[in-house]
This record gives sequence, structure tokens and C-alpha cells, in this order.
Amino acid sequence: MATAYLVQTAPSAAVPSAGDSAMSVALGAVEIGGTGIALAYLNARNPADGKAHHEIFGIPTDVAIGGGALGIGILLALFGSKYGMHFVRIGIGAFVESGIRMAFEKGVSDRDAENLKRLQPKTTGLRLVQAPMPQPAAAPSPAPVVGAATAMQKGTSQSVFQPVG
Repeated sequence: MATAYLVQTAPSAAVPSAGDSAMSVALGAVEIGGTGIALAYLNARNPADGKAHHEIFGIPTDVAIGGGALGIGILLALFGSKYGMHFVRIGIGAFVESGIRMAFEKGVSDRDAENLKRLQPKTTGLRLVQAPMPQPAAAPSPAPVVGAATAMQKGTSQSVFQPVG
């Protein structure tokens, strides 16, 4: 005679089961979505210097909150608390927001790199040589005045220009 064993697993905090009430499912969605939205707003509103996200002690805030809330939720669930699932949902929301943020930043950097490649000139097998810039022609010197040179050579103080009339 075969013996049947019944294995009961603990219900997941994030996945609703058939026995969960509609209010419990709605609360889970609000906890996960609300955490993600709040952390996305925080990252956009108060980014760290030179970064696109908020940081606490050099760690992205969404990762820190996700790890902390998930750890607290697991500890509370181990000790039989009914509030453990709320912390687990908050941790899941924070990690989801962190993944979305990282994917967004990667997409923006890839797009910018692609645009940079598109803007650079295409290279061919030919080598470009820059021709020397043409120099402007020297301005012609004014024609010498014959009378002035002879008067200066003689050392006289006679004026070159004579009054008319």
C-alpha cells in the first residue's frame, strides 16, 4: 500500500492564492506599487551628486530599503508575525523599482553611445590630409612721391605740397 504525503508550502506574500481576500490582494498591489513609485520620485527629485539616483552611505536608496525590508519581513515571518508579508511586499517593490531604474539608466547610456557613433564621421580607407591655408597677398605699397624723395635727400625744409592757386 502506497503512502501519500501531503506537502504544504507557505503562501507567498507577493502572489495571491485562492484563499486571499480581494482586500488583501489590493493591499499587496498598493504596497508593491506605492513603494516603487515613492522611490522613483525620490530618485528623480533628490539624486546624489553626479548620479541619477538617491544614495544613503554610498548605497542606492532603493537597494538599501529593498534589502532591509525584505530581511525584516523574512525575520518576522520566521517568528510567526502577521506583519511579515507587508515588509516583504515593500522589499519587492523597492527591488522592482531598482531594476527598472538600472534598466532605464542602461538604455539612456546605450542610446547616447549610439547617437555619438552616428554623429562621428565615417572613416574610409583614405587618409584625409589638411591642405595648408592660403596666405593673404601682401598689400601693395603706395607709389612713391618723386618730389618728396628729392626734397628729403637735399635736406631742405621745402614743402612737397604746394598751395594751389
